[in-house]
Amino acid sequence: MNRTHSPQYPILFLKWEQSHISAKKFTDEIANFIVKGLHPYSIVDEQGFRDMTEEAQPRYAIPNLPNRTTFSRSVVPKLYENCKSRLKEMVDNDMQDIQSISITTDSYTSRASDSYL
Repeated sequence: MNRTHSPQYPILFLKWEQSHISAKKFTDEIANFIVKGLHPYSIVDEQGFRDMTEEAQPRYAIPNLPNRTTFSRSVVPKLYENCKSRLKEMVDNDMQDIQSISITTDSYTSRASDSYL
């Protein structure tokens, strides 16, 4: 039997639309890579990065790979908001059993008379 003519086989090579859940997850992982590695947003426009992305996940549509503007204005801010809300939820949950809290500060004046808190 010739596998290349099987009706189920070609679907393995179809590119994902950007709205596909797996494409969104892969885009989020690229955002994590940028944020955790302190990489510039422009890395997504480099040919080497695009080649690596296509090799890692051939179904991720390279022509539709979000550009640096999309990452800086949409994808990474969304990642930040999600992380911030999860952290706030964790703190809120942990603070339920706490009855009091103490906060201390320290101040410092440099030789140039600059004050720091």
